[in-house]
Amino acid sequence: MQKIKNVLFDIGDVLLPGRNPYVLWESLIPNEKKRSQVLSKIRFQEWGDEWDRGLAADCIANKKIHYPQEAALIQTFADQWEKTPWPPANIETIAVVRQLKSSKYKLYLASNWPADDFERAKGYMSFLDLFDGMQISGHVQYIKPEAIFFEDMMEKFKFRAEEALFIDDKEINVNAARALGMHGIVFKTASQLSSDISAFGLLPAAQ
Repeated sequence: MQKIKNVLFDIGDVLLPGRNPYVLWESLIPNEKKRSQVLSKIRFQEWGDEWDRGLAADCIANKKIHYPQEAALIQTFADQWEKTPWPPANIETIAVVRQLKSSKYKLYLASNWPADDFERAKGYMSFLDLFDGMQISGHVQYIKPEAIFFEDMMEKFKFRAEEALFIDDKEINVNAARALGMHGIVFKTASQLSSDISAFGLLPAAQ
């Protein structure tokens, strides 16, 4: 097996616990039946890809045009979502990152995130200085699991697929990286991650 020299980490739900937008919608529309109708009408479940390809603000503006009757509600959601704080970083996962850093692996962030929202969230990311580079979907306008997302990273940071290990909580993204020849780990917990990384021979097995 080609020696792994580069480790790519997703951010949300791996390094930084995610926020649940449906909790906010519950506060905005307390009635469950009405909430379900509104979210279905504005096709909220489908916002993710558009949201991550550029700016959250552009996505919101587009949705307000497409759903004028819900425009005020959509803007209220956007305003309150911006103010929703992120939970503290996952210290156990960050500990694994620090171990890899001390072992001289090149570390990169590979995240689907709208560019403007990512800038706002940076204050919650005390771990950024541990990484040698990053690929944020909103900056490049393509997203995981598209092959070009990973191919661009390989070209930008000068590594081959077989030299990289990609870690993400979504199996579809990990499978996309594997299809290009990368190694992959589907993240569930920090302890599972540590065990799986050790199985790749990157860190000593826990005693």
